[in-house]
Amino acid sequence: MGPFARAMLGGCFAALRWLLWIVAALAATLLVAQYLRGDTQGNASALVVLALGFTIGGWACGKAAGFLAKP
Repeated sequence: MGPFARAMLGGCFAALRWLLWIVAALAATLLVAQYLRGDTQGNASALVVLALGFTIGGWACGKAAGFLAKP
């Protein structure tokens, strides 16, 4: 893989890391809003799994970006 392609892939992983963390924060905010409203129809366990999945995905993308940044 060439240096330009490596830099582009690392940049995309870094951007994806932040996007996944933002989506995880939004899912957590939705979970808190459902709890405060007393929404019994909301699927809290699915939101927790979703938020954790996005958080772990963001962490993995950050590790991949760090790996690609090394020469």
